[in-house]
Amino acid sequence: MQVISKSQPAVAEPAAFTARAIDIGFGYTKFTRGHFQGGSAIDCDAFPSVAPSVVPAAHELSSGGALREQSSVNVVVEGQTYAVGPDALRAAGGQFRRFLDESFFASPQYLALLRGALYYMDLPQDRSVIDYLVVGLPTNVYLNGDSRSRVGSRFVGDHRIPSRGGSASERVVNVRNVHVLPQAMGALISQCEAQRGLGRLAAETHLVVDVGFGTMLWMVAEGQTPNPSRSGQTMGGVATLLQAIAAHLGVGLKDNPQVMNRLDRALRDESYELKLNGKTVDIAPYRKKLQGVLAEHLAVLTRSLGDFTDIDNVYLCGGGGIHYLPLLQETFRNYRLFCNPDQARFENLRGFQMVAERQAGKQAQSRFEVEA
Repeated sequence: MQVISKSQPAVAEPAAFTARAIDIGFGYTKFTRGHFQGGSAIDCDAFPSVAPSVVPAAHELSSGGALREQSSVNVVVEGQTYAVGPDALRAAGGQFRRFLDESFFASPQYLALLRGALYYMDLPQDRSVIDYLVVGLPTNVYLNGDSRSRVGSRFVGDHRIPSRGGSASERVVNVRNVHVLPQAMGALISQCEAQRGLGRLAAETHLVVDVGFGTMLWMVAEGQTPNPSRSGQTMGGVATLLQAIAAHLGVGLKDNPQVMNRLDRALRDESYELKLNGKTVDIAPYRKKLQGVLAEHLAVLTRSLGDFTDIDNVYLCGGGGIHYLPLLQETFRNYRLFCNPDQARFENLRGFQMVAERQAGKQAQSRFEVEA
């Protein structure tokens, strides 16, 4: 599997601070690799949210050695070694399954994915510090104070990661401050900034629909304040769509991680040639069969909203958002619906990075004033 990356090069850090954003979802771990440069350009990367446990020596032998660039790294959490990175699925067993429930956010694999992201973030070699890290959580997990605090406490502090360049040495990265936000809030901040600036954010009521790998979640926010009674989620993410297609294609296919990986790519990229059992499979007829599944999950969303006359703006984001776009356009045909398909996958991350840079900048300014 290839790294999903924006084309912008990594950006040199300001001397005053280093800020980063990360969104560890059921499907992908997304992260920033620099600061905003010249307006809206920001370098974002992602790798699959899989972290199989491995025997270090065996994994090193199978990672390609000098024949190709290392595409996964070993990180240690609580004494166990995990493979993390673009090709980590290669180290997984044939029946490996992703987390698709809330236990994911308290698991050692979740922390392993953070440490893998720290490795790929291209932090300055002369400064192994992140002054401000913004982290996203699903709304239901965010609203659980214990879960939110646990994530923050696990992420702050020192993290041992491999050094760059293929050496066997380690590097310690210190995360000084962690700010946890609802995933959908990042998209709201990013879209409001892109559309009209943040000035009107507090004056309107927003609906954000975020379709990830595991879930379709939505958040109603009055300004920047989420309304829990009108926010929620269903298992209407990309995984459900893949499982529905796999069920039509053959018994047991949904339990094969390599097949599901191929289906995921085929669903995202119409030019990709899907092959199963040595034969090319036309996925187009199966896309049509998904409409009923999509409609069922969207119906749950609209019921939770009740009367949505007060909604001013609708924002659609997430890697799976494009599948819901036609239905949302029909449901909210009289509303302003904002969706940028080219950056929907990273929309949350862009908003988080905005917050991280602003908060880190304020801290740096405060230190400067004290020292002066």
